[in-house]
Amino acid sequence: MRKVLGYLIDHIKCEKPISALLVLLVTFLLTFGKYYFDINTYFYGTSLTHWLAKFSFYTIPFFLVVFIFLPKKTRPQVLLKLDFWFLCLIILSVLFVNKYFRFYQGFAESVPRELDYFYYKFGFNLHTAFFYFGLPFLYYCIQYKGTKGFGSAVGFEKSNYRPYLYMIGLMLPLLFIVSFQDDFLRTYPRYRPGDLEVFYNIPYALSLLVYELSYAFQFITLEMFFRGFFIFFLFRYLGNNAVWAMVIVYALLHFEKPMAETVGSIFGGYILGVISLRTRSIWGGVIVHVGIALMMEILAFFQQWDTLLPN
Repeated sequence: MRKVLGYLIDHIKCEKPISALLVLLVTFLLTFGKYYFDINTYFYGTSLTHWLAKFSFYTIPFFLVVFIFLPKKTRPQVLLKLDFWFLCLIILSVLFVNKYFRFYQGFAESVPRELDYFYYKFGFNLHTAFFYFGLPFLYYCIQYKGTKGFGSAVGFEKSNYRPYLYMIGLMLPLLFIVSFQDDFLRTYPRYRPGDLEVFYNIPYALSLLVYELSYAFQFITLEMFFRGFFIFFLFRYLGNNAVWAMVIVYALLHFEKPMAETVGSIFGGYILGVISLRTRSIWGGVIVHVGIALMMEILAFFQQWDTLLPN
């Protein structure tokens, strides 16, 4: 744990305090606006106004942070670089497609009614994992004319796992307290037993295992994108402050989750981003993220044991 604290202290020393506080303030204001005012109506629709709102949801906060932290001396040169705009396009495309385009939905709706719930939930995990991995991989292949070195470029280096297991242990009491809240229990577990088990005559444990494996895989690719590709490639232009550009959109990603989880994602995203940047590895974040996600599933399952298990 001392190593992790050392990473954070060293990183904070390199921060621009006013700029960092400004980004943190903007992030909290957006979070406050989401949970205390009904802004969902601006994003769910097919009119031109709705699409403009959807486009601005990630784009404006992302570029706000990028321009805050772009060094004034190099800003004109950076803004003329096609690679910079191509990188931004890839980052925003991943965010945009995963939020507003559900390509798996048609398939989920085409299966028998008893199966649509499972395939919708399972399809979501595979869909997001595909784009978290696929578009960064495409960018790398185009920019570097091949696949060699992609793993190292996005943080597939080995890491010391022990500090991250301690972090999960420290989070357990807080997760246990949160697990009693109504908004938590409305959100978790992410997959609940339905008609699929009856349709295929299989135990709920089997369908749950298949779903949770896809759920964990989605988090691995999420870490690769946010704590790997996003930070490492934007680092060339923003330096250490690439972490803040990641944090603000990572918080926005959680706007459909309970408020406590969204607020936690701001601090958690920052900590995992710093660790990833300092170690050049995403695996610490994978351990923490997957571990916490599965613990939330387990706690929610035991809180609702009677209603989830079939009679």
